[in-house]
Amino acid sequence: GRTKEKLIALAPLFLLVTMRSLLAVAGLCGVAAAAEYEHSKAFVGRDFFETLQWDFHTGDDPTHGTVDYMGYSAAASSGLVNASSHRIYMGADHRTTIDRTMVQGGGLRGRPSVRIMSQQGYNGGLFILTLDHMPTGCGVWPAFWMYGQDPQHPWPTWGEFDIIEGVHHASRTMTTLHTTPGCSQKNIKAGEHFSGQWLQNEGKDADNCDIHAEGQWENQGCSQQGPEGSFGPTFNENGGGTFA
Repeated sequence: GRTKEKLIALAPLFLLVTMRSLLAVAGLCGVAAAAEYEHSKAFVGRDFFETLQWDFHTGDDPTHGTVDYMGYSAAASSGLVNASSHRIYMGADHRTTIDRTMVQGGGLRGRPSVRIMSQQGYNGGLFILTLDHMPTGCGVWPAFWMYGQDPQHPWPTWGEFDIIEGVHHASRTMTTLHTTPGCSQKNIKAGEHFSGQWLQNEGKDADNCDIHAEGQWENQGCSQQGPEGSFGPTFNENGGGTFA
């Protein structure tokens, strides 16, 4: 239920992780000549953060959340990121009480957290992510997603593919495409082509990926809900899982 064929070409793709979670092996497989996948890259190891594979977003949150994104040095010294030979940890500050007046007064942008983006762009591939744990609770918004843009092709010309996303106490992941006009998925049927279901908007399937689609809220895109337990506390209680 997390992959769909012939949806949109994203060129290039950039991996973004706004996870406040425990991140394990993230792998990439390329397509060989015989249309089989072969392993080409593994994002794991003690040098995960030190090898300049990722850019740490330190600007304001584009989605206007109450969050203060940290650079690598600040995140590492605060214990928000670390890496071992087989496991990567990314987390948000869960000890500090954030007073709204602190944010409104300009002294703090919000809760310290981490958002990273791959320096490498991809035109395709099979991406595999294994998670032991993801953040849950009111106010959290973890995500693993891809998008493509450059100065000549502003978002969403090349699209956005949200692979894992959810908020608050959600128990089912949302997998969503955000595009320009012309990417309708009305012929993709829940229960027939994928095992989840379309997100509903006033009783109608949200199956048009256009960010300005009529009958859908602004920037809703075409969003599929994953199976129960693919997100949130139940996902963690079951020991996590793997997305491909």
